[in-house]
Amino acid sequence: MDKKSLSEREICSKYITPAVIDAGWDSHTQIREEVSFTKGRIIVRGKLHTRGEQKRADYILYRKKNIPIAVIEAKDNEHSVGDGMQQALNYAKTLGVPFVRSYNKTEPMRIAEFDTEKAWWGTAADGYATRTENSQAWKVSIEDIKARNYNLDCKNPHVGEQEIHDPEQLLAQCAAMQKEMSELRNQLKDILSQALGRES
Repeated sequence: MDKKSLSEREICSKYITPAVIDAGWDSHTQIREEVSFTKGRIIVRGKLHTRGEQKRADYILYRKKNIPIAVIEAKDNEHSVGDGMQQALNYAKTLGVPFVRSYNKTEPMRIAEFDTEKAWWGTAADGYATRTENSQAWKVSIEDIKARNYNLDCKNPHVGEQEIHDPEQLLAQCAAMQKEMSELRNQLKDILSQALGRES
């Protein structure tokens, strides 16, 4: 079989899914494929409206129900692993997931690559002593959880405020920049006209 002829979905089903299962992940309770986790931004133009592109991860791995621990992005032969990694990092920020992986058909998955996730999670026998806080993993007190009415969708405290890309705001900024450029262009014309007038 020529790997170069395989699609991204075929790479997932033939290589990535079996490797994840072989690494000890339960296909029924810990692995979800093609997970859509946003509906896309609503874009309004006058009386018309549409939704932007959904965010969809190729794989999300769960340590337990509703506790995502890793995002995996697959890419076909036309894209590099780096393309998938940047996409996975963006998804991980949105989901608050501590681990990301990216693969394509030319760089196959190795089971040992999941040792980091396993080691970080730890075991009940040692009281999960191996877990440490980092930019993608943090503690939330029970008081905070109660105050949030047990909503576990907490913002990552290590990530600053994300820049808003509201279409109307962007259009207004663009119009302001165009106006400023037009004023500068007119000033330059005046300066050149005065300089040329003196020479004649």
